[in-house]
Parts: sequence; structure tokens; C-alpha cells
Amino acid sequence: MTVHLLPCGTSVLANLLPPRSVTSLSRDDVGTMTAWAGRELTAGALDRPETWVESFHTEVGPYLEPIVRCPHPVRLSAEIASLHSYRAAISDDRVVLLASDTAEGMLAALLNAARFRRPVRVHARPVLDGTADGVLLRAEAAGEPVHILRIPRLLPDKTETFTEAMENVAKALVWSALLHRPPRAELALHLSGGYKATLPYLVAFAEYLNGERPPVRAFCLHEGGAENPDPGLVEIYLRAIRTKTDMAELAAAEAGCLPTDTEQLLGFAYRNVHARAELTPLGWGLAAMRPYLAGTV
Repeated sequence: MTVHLLPCGTSVLANLLPPRSVTSLSRDDVGTMTAWAGRELTAGALDRPETWVESFHTEVGPYLEPIVRCPHPVRLSAEIASLHSYRAAISDDRVVLLASDTAEGMLAALLNAARFRRPVRVHARPVLDGTADGVLLRAEAAGEPVHILRIPRLLPDKTETFTEAMENVAKALVWSALLHRPPRAELALHLSGGYKATLPYLVAFAEYLNGERPPVRAFCLHEGGAENPDPGLVEIYLRAIRTKTDMAELAAAEAGCLPTDTEQLLGFAYRNVHARAELTPLGWGLAAMRPYLAGTV
């Protein structure tokens, strides 16, 4: 088994509309789904998926079959294209989609998940324990569930929430790579969708996870064209890191102290602000991961 982790963007919504129209859905059909999302997936409702499960089935469910039957999956979305390029048949693999904290972002994740004709579980946030099952959204299908992890505070128009969002992204990687990855399973991080500002953070977090529990691999996808719609994945090679040394330095910086014996993470995970250490958004993400990295506590 491979666990596929994909930050989820909104390309699927654009690809369902003219002039692309990769399925038989009409503009009005897509409008019905986006209207449902705008009405039901409010900020409070995103935190309680159980409140909109029924309306999703009745109002969005009738439009999902054309997505399942899309004859050109690589044109459906960046996420589906990346998975298809990795391996056309992933029926036994686990898929985890990271959704932004927006109605449009959650709808895009739901539509991508529908493509697999599997059970779908929606998680309001990455809960770091081994028992969180999320809310079962689609139970009629069989097989390994597709998991949708909402990333609280990941908002495209509010940079003041970015630090908190990166902490939640780091927790989502811990959830996927350490707490809910079967033994001997590879983690494949697909970086073809989602907010571009998060991508370097995902790579940095993945490097520490690979040091903790390999194999972790990262991939991106070339933009396809009419002559070559499926150009294949490009692997992003991860650095070897010094987990124990780095986490000790980070712990000192989190306490506000400038480390004296190493500055490996200075300007990366923390800054020198008036002779005190101040964590960067990446540093706060690494701090959220630190309790789950062996030998660092």
C-alpha cells in the first residue's frame, strides 16, 4: 500500500466549466453545487461536517456520477492527474486530501474524492490520535476510504492566519505519515495542487518525516498540453536531516533563547529579533511535529 497525501486546490471546479467542460455537467449543474457550498459550508459548519452530510447527498449527490465516469481523468484536476501519473490503478492505496478552510476548497476536495467511488471520511481538523475516524460522508461504496482533512485557518486572503495554518498542515502530515500509515507503506506527497505558498513548507515537513519513518517521497506534475496531456511526475528529492540536533535547537528557540552551539535553523525555523529567538511559520509547524519525532522529547 501507498499513502497518497495531496494538498487540494480548486482546479476541478474550473475544469468542470466551459470552455474545458471535462464532464457532461452543465454550467447550471456546477452552479448548483457551488451554491450549495456557499450556503452550507460556512465557517462554523466546516467545523461540524455532520451538519451537512444529508444535504450533500440530496443536493450534490445527483451530480457526482459524471465525475466518476469522466473519460479523461488527467484533465479533471491537478490532484487526479498526479495520482494517475503515479500509478493508474491505486485501488488498494490510501488517499488523503488536504482541504483549505473555505467553502470552495472543501467542495473541491469533495468532488475529487467522489472520483474514486469509495467511502469518504471528512475530518474537521487533524486530530493527533489513533482513533479519530472523521465523519462518514459516503458509505455506499466499498474499499479503503478517502480521507479529507480540513486545515483550519488555511485561508487565501488572510495572511495573519498563515502561521496557525502551517501548524495544522504539520499536524496533517503527522496524522497521515506517522499515526495513520500502515507498516511498510510508502508516503507519496503530491505537490501539484493546493495553495502554492504552502508547498515549500510541505517539502520541509516531509524531510523530517522521511528521517523519522521512511520512505517518504515528494512529486510534482508538469503542466500537460494538447499533444501530451499526461507528461509524468517529477520527483522532488528530500534532504537528509539531523532530527535530534535540529529539534533541540528548535526547542531552545521556542523558549525565546538564541542557541549558542548551532545556528542550523536560524533564518529558517526562527529569526533573531532584538536578541531573542522568534519562530517562523515553518518553525511553529516543526514545533507541532516535535513530540512525534523519536528521540526528541
